[in-house]
Amino acid sequence: MKSKVSSKIIILSILGIVFALSPVVTTNLSDVKDDKNKIFEYRNDINIEKDNLRISELSEKIHIDYNWSYTEGNYTWCTGSGTYPDPYVIQDLIIDGGDGSEGNCILIENSDVYFRIENCTVYNTVVWGSGHAGIRLYNTSNGQLIENDCFSNSEGIYLLDSNNNTVSGNNVSNCYKGIYLSTSNENIISGNNISGNSNYQGGITILGNNNTISGNILNWYGIGVNGINNTFSGNILNRSGLRLYSLSIESLISLNIDASNLVNGRHLYYYKNEMNLDQNDFFDAGQVILVNCSNSFISNLNISSTTVGITLFYSSNNEILANNVSNNILYGLYLFESHNNFISGNEANNCSDWWLYDGYGIYLLWSNYNTISDNTANNNFGNGIYLVSCNNNQILGNNLTNNYDGGIFLYRNNNNEITGNNVIDNWNGIYLRESINNNVSRNNANSNANGITLRESIDNNISENIVNENERGILIAISSDDNIIIENDVYNNEYGIYLGVSFNNTILRNNANYNGYGIYLAGGFYTSVLQNNVHFNWLYGIYLETSLNNTISENIVNYNSMAGIILDENCDGNIIYLNCFNNTNNARDDGLQNHWDNGIKGNYWADYKGSDINRNGIGDIPYNIPGLAGNQDKFPLMRCPIAVQDGKKFPFELIIIISVISGGAVIGLGTMLLIKLKKKRLESNPK
Repeated sequence: MKSKVSSKIIILSILGIVFALSPVVTTNLSDVKDDKNKIFEYRNDINIEKDNLRISELSEKIHIDYNWSYTEGNYTWCTGSGTYPDPYVIQDLIIDGGDGSEGNCILIENSDVYFRIENCTVYNTVVWGSGHAGIRLYNTSNGQLIENDCFSNSEGIYLLDSNNNTVSGNNVSNCYKGIYLSTSNENIISGNNISGNSNYQGGITILGNNNTISGNILNWYGIGVNGINNTFSGNILNRSGLRLYSLSIESLISLNIDASNLVNGRHLYYYKNEMNLDQNDFFDAGQVILVNCSNSFISNLNISSTTVGITLFYSSNNEILANNVSNNILYGLYLFESHNNFISGNEANNCSDWWLYDGYGIYLLWSNYNTISDNTANNNFGNGIYLVSCNNNQILGNNLTNNYDGGIFLYRNNNNEITGNNVIDNWNGIYLRESINNNVSRNNANSNANGITLRESIDNNISENIVNENERGILIAISSDDNIIIENDVYNNEYGIYLGVSFNNTILRNNANYNGYGIYLAGGFYTSVLQNNVHFNWLYGIYLETSLNNTISENIVNYNSMAGIILDENCDGNIIYLNCFNNTNNARDDGLQNHWDNGIKGNYWADYKGSDINRNGIGDIPYNIPGLAGNQDKFPLMRCPIAVQDGKKFPFELIIIISVISGGAVIGLGTMLLIKLKKKRLESNPK
């Protein structure tokens, strides 16, 4: 065989011999061409690897729609009678798919006779995702696809609505998908070599029941399955693993998967309906999957380069401790409908699937009452920790750095505790979307695009976090209502606290200092901005844009470069009183019916020039507010009503040494600026 291959290659390369090729056998017998000996010149621009060349005849594409007897009678490359002892045989052909625009190399449909396709090279149906395959069976049974080379196709081998076929010993490479079965049952997929395919379904995908998958070698993308009673044994998965698409417990329990399957040379453990598993049950693990298991202990495993490191389906009361599940394709740890588990001290770094734009360190779906603590999840392509539709979980003391999407992302989650985490240099530090009644407290959110974000989330508590050097420190966005933002230290961000298009939020007792904007409301409605320290922001202290009916009260707004507080032309119905302003430019109001006092008391203005003859603490003449509104504070205060160093009201110390330039008109920060921020928790009221 090898000597013949060599001679063929020499003849092709030196003499440019032209070969006879057979025409396409079409669904209509009238379309079948009689010129079996049609000649065409072999094109030099087709790049076929030498290893894939066969001793074979060059052929056009083949389409058989139950017309086997005609095909056998008219084409020399088809022999046999279609019976079990004498199947139809198509073998030793090379078929160029011609870039895939015209379909499959070999398509067999509506066939139930016995046939075998063997030793063929099929390639170049490369319109990605088109469904055009090297070999495709549709509504076909009793076929054998044996030792074929399939490369550079959209799908290497594709079975659709096809049962009782055998796919064995084939090489499938550089395709969009490898071997793909859709609604196909009772097939045997064995001994195939699959590598270099680009889609996440580039290995073997089984969407069907009662199939047997054994002895295959898969590189990069592994095996995905959705169905019942499928059996997997003796498969070798390199830089890949097993992925389960089925989510029903009945389907998952029906699968037969034993430890003879190897992932990166180590065992794939698939346990179902087990209790009290321990270290001895996970010896030399390459991938771990638990279905309906409880009270088990998974620790100190090192699992990498697989699809998902450790997976729990419908499993509760387990401990997952001190494992390294980094450098996996999709997820490090994955829990589905699994409750009351303790996940601590694990490393889940560098998980990424560039094709899916996916890759999470720790991923929980529909899982409740779990504790996720003291884990490290860095450099993942998606999120470090990702929870979807999960309630009453605790996310405590984790370190999450440089994740492409976010450090912690909660989507449609309620009643979770997110406390004491370090989220640094992610796109979003902590992100809650469509989530209700969660507590986000005492986290460090630094150097992210957005430090802490609420979007379409209500009744959440954001408290005592340190949020610095982000583009937006705390972002309350798009229908995020009735949230409380309290006692956070927010500094060195472009926007300290940014609220957009949201109702009834409370921004209370925060330190918003050294930002571009201290507190920014863009479409804030019925928001209470109370008792905040807003100092030394390099643009504005408080800025309202298109914001209505908000209350700004008891804030200290000092030493902001451009202005203390600004209301733009679309602001209406806001009330500003009992604040202290000491800025070069204290305020500007370009809006409509805004109020700068409550009818009894206004604000303290450091540049107020009026007197208080009756010593009632209120100036005798109004304070004029610059801006198009021509507004006034009718009851300006002679003294700031708020103690700057009130430890009970403001749990910090602010020590500032400044120099005053031009008689106090401009605050010079260049001489010396010392900031000391010390958190003080009241022992009588612990959080």
